[in-house]
Amino acid sequence: MPSKSLDGGESPFWKECTNPFCGTMVDTFKPTPMQYNFLKDNHKFKGVFGGFGSGKSFAIIEDVIKHCLITPGAYVGVIGFTFRQIRRNFIKDFNEIMPVKFMRISGNQKTPGFNASEMLYTLKNGAKIELITADMEGKVRGLNASKIVILEASNVSGKIQETAKSRLRNIAAMIPKVDSEGEIIYEEHKSTGERIPVIESSWINMVYESNPDSGYIRTELLLKANRVQFYGESYEKYAYRLDEIDEEISIHISATNANPYLPPNYVEDNTRTMPYHEIRRFYYGSFLFGEHMVYPRFNEIVVDPYPIDFNDKNIYVIIGYDYGLANKSAFTFSAVNFRTHKIIVYDELGVVNMSVKEIAKEYRKKLSVIPEGKLLFLPKMDAKSYNKRGADLVTIGSMFEDIGLLFDPIQESHEARTMKLNSLIDSHQIQVFRTCTNLIEEVTAYKWAVNNKGERTGKREDKNNHFIDSLEFATIKLPYNLEEMKIDDWIKPGHYIEADLNRPKKKIKLSRVDQLRVNLNPLNQEFNFYEETTKELNDDEIENIISKLSGIWYHINMKGVGVVCEKRR
Repeated sequence: MPSKSLDGGESPFWKECTNPFCGTMVDTFKPTPMQYNFLKDNHKFKGVFGGFGSGKSFAIIEDVIKHCLITPGAYVGVIGFTFRQIRRNFIKDFNEIMPVKFMRISGNQKTPGFNASEMLYTLKNGAKIELITADMEGKVRGLNASKIVILEASNVSGKIQETAKSRLRNIAAMIPKVDSEGEIIYEEHKSTGERIPVIESSWINMVYESNPDSGYIRTELLLKANRVQFYGESYEKYAYRLDEIDEEISIHISATNANPYLPPNYVEDNTRTMPYHEIRRFYYGSFLFGEHMVYPRFNEIVVDPYPIDFNDKNIYVIIGYDYGLANKSAFTFSAVNFRTHKIIVYDELGVVNMSVKEIAKEYRKKLSVIPEGKLLFLPKMDAKSYNKRGADLVTIGSMFEDIGLLFDPIQESHEARTMKLNSLIDSHQIQVFRTCTNLIEEVTAYKWAVNNKGERTGKREDKNNHFIDSLEFATIKLPYNLEEMKIDDWIKPGHYIEADLNRPKKKIKLSRVDQLRVNLNPLNQEFNFYEETTKELNDDEIENIISKLSGIWYHINMKGVGVVCEKRR
């Protein structure tokens, strides 16, 4: 028969034998595939993330009950951002499911086994479950836990989560190794020199439950996980940190449609008026979107790398640079394709704690692989950094210029740059190669600042935005509609952009028509007092005109712009 639960009703899962002398209890919970795999997962750190209605809460509660029943004396810390959140995500369902028969009841407790003043559940086998809000850092620091649960982990600070991780130390969930005589084996601690027992088996663990987000749970858990399992239509490509994989982390990500117990058309009925990025995050478990993101649709434009022919006459390169000394110096390199009308961010460079000369050395390595004459304009740099003076009162821009590197200072505001880049993203006129991991990580975590009520202030968070700024500098001068761009609007015949004055020069070979244009108008002046002829000239006529003008010889080399024409002999 159904067992009586803590809220006074019948537990939906637990049954007990009708014979009062039997005492047998059976959990009839039928897990979804995600819940089943999560409950049998023995990793030390495991996360269950997903959309609304994907079954995260029941998975967490069943996991806590299992731990308490198999671990006499267990101590479980359940941490939530607010008590309201703990009540909604844990207490309500736990009280409906947990049988009264497992609880140690004392005094006038409104909820059997629950001490409201201490926010503590106690089971008959001595296991305890303490409910803690994330602002109670002292309580978190004082935990001696065998298991810790972080509810809605996206709302709990990374600092609290790291502190909680260090409190997993309760020996109730450990079995020490013994010798043939049954005596516990000890070893000397490397740091303190103390004798500590050698642990043969341990099931202490920490669990994270949340809707997906772009903060701590993404960067420190998902991208470092040893194993990631997807359920329903939740699969996404992520830029995993392959050099930082943690063998103890396992992640389960479930879309709402992976739960077979939901009503028909549940997702469709609840998403009709929602923006695309919110649907992907809250119903399909995507970590590519987050709350208050400055560029909410950025991850729609991240693509797998493909070859770029930089010798293609339709392709030019643009470069953005955000200067930093203690912070990162960040460069982004993008190809502008005038045929497809797209920008492709194909490479990045980040260096820290380097002098201008050291930065220049690394930057030139990237610059040297770009064919000469393929820059669309001078690399763009923040005017504030460009005009910043060092101890010797020399500006950063001048320091670079003294060693032959030229930059164009950008003065546009944050608002203008954000509007321009968001427009390019929303219209899918820009792509970012998945290999640009620093840029992707920054943009995915980049958010609008919020006040203590969680409301946007209208300002962007001014941190971890070096590659973002770099890309904004590179794109700010481009039009909102790339189809309006023409190469001739940027590069005149016989001209090329020179960003490194120390790079070996290469003579530009002009077509006969371009030779004629340059000879007729060496300064590339624009005239509007004559009507241009539409007559087509043949090769002999062009050759004749060039020969008559062959006495003209000139060499113009303006800052950042070169024109080379040689006297005909």
